Amino acid sequence: GGAGRVALWLVTKFDRMLDFCLEHCTCCDSMMFHMGPALVLFGVVLIVSVIKIGILDVLPLVVNPHSFIYWVHIMWAMLLSVNVLWNYYMGVFTDPGSHHSQHYKRLCKEAREMGLWLPPGDEDQRQQQQQQQQLQQKEGGEGRRRRKLSYR
Repeated sequence: GGAGRVALWLVTKFDRMLDFCLEHCTCCDSMMFHMGPALVLFGVVLIVSVIKIGILDVLPLVVNPHSFIYWVHIMWAMLLSVNVLWNYYMGVFTDPGSHHSQHYKRLCKEAREMGLWLPPGDEDQRQQQQQQQQLQQKEGGEGRRRRKLSYR
């Protein structure tokens, strides 16, 4: 209906303004950097509000307060609440996998040491490693065994 068209119009206008800003303004990067904590706080407020409304306002209407079933529902709601907040925390603070993280650098180092990965352009080193692996395979099959990359 009418509300759907108004919402679509608002989203379209906002999208156009955001596209213009991203193309022509240099302030957008710093603006998004500074808006990040505010958006995280907004997400936490929304989650806590839903938890509060569910436990303190809706649950007493559905179940007799202070009964055994009420406390079972409270415990279940608290378990789910902690789970949701923990997953939100981990989603916000987990590194999405930049090339600058220590974990990425350690995995690349391990892969290079095992001969699984070389940066592009190191063909001479790659050929030397292949020759060493073939020599090891002939000597005793040690080249076939490979250590798994550690993820921690």
